[in-house]
Amino acid sequence: PWRLLNPLSPERGALRTHLFPGLLEALRENLALDRPARALLFEVGRVFGKEGDQVVEATHLAGLLFGEGVGLPHGEKLSGFPLLKGYLEAFLEQLGLGLRVEAHPFPFLHPGVSGKVLVEGEARGFLGQLHPEVQRALELPPVWLFELTLPLPEPAFRFQDPSRYPLALRDLAVVVPQAVPYGAVEEVIRQAAGPYLEGLALFDLYQGAPLPEGRKSLAFHLRFRHPQRTLTDEEVDQAVASVVQALRERGWDIRA
Repeated sequence: PWRLLNPLSPERGALRTHLFPGLLEALRENLALDRPARALLFEVGRVFGKEGDQVVEATHLAGLLFGEGVGLPHGEKLSGFPLLKGYLEAFLEQLGLGLRVEAHPFPFLHPGVSGKVLVEGEARGFLGQLHPEVQRALELPPVWLFELTLPLPEPAFRFQDPSRYPLALRDLAVVVPQAVPYGAVEEVIRQAAGPYLEGLALFDLYQGAPLPEGRKSLAFHLRFRHPQRTLTDEEVDQAVASVVQALRERGWDIRA
């Protein structure tokens, strides 16, 4: 980072390259004063990078989640990665923007819960869990973070008549090694589910007994719909069976 010649304090002797360290420090200060059950922090601010010998300024939006969630507008109780991703999706949906998270490592994020955020197909930042080593060094509980570069893309105008045909809903839980990123599992499901998969949402991430050590469970809601008719149960079951087969071909287990 670029160092300042006359900083206001030694702790602020360099230009910020990210916002999330400030959110982590704010959480530490709040935990030292009190023991809140949960925290959801946001910041919009300027950060600085380097292009050659030049200082480049940008505006970022960052968020931090700690503790059990209070649920999303549709009432479902979530926590951790699914909850923070849900907040971010709901925010972007209000702006008419689509969100996708692809598996991607970041040195400060948990290797198995780390993703690159794409907004309308453009890489805009990251989303994931704070790396356990950083968490221990800062003496923090598990924390989930995102950070995006602003301004966001302009939303594309989408004119689509509401469907007259009902959704078909299925839930699926898959057990994978902890190092496997969420985005890698999502990609397998999307590719195998066929053309009538309308939506896919992670609603639970679980680690611990009775799962074997080094494994985690990812549970997804799958939404199917045909644009011109009602899907039969057999068609939906076949799509889910294709997903299960694709997951098992990678050595992953389906959780009952």
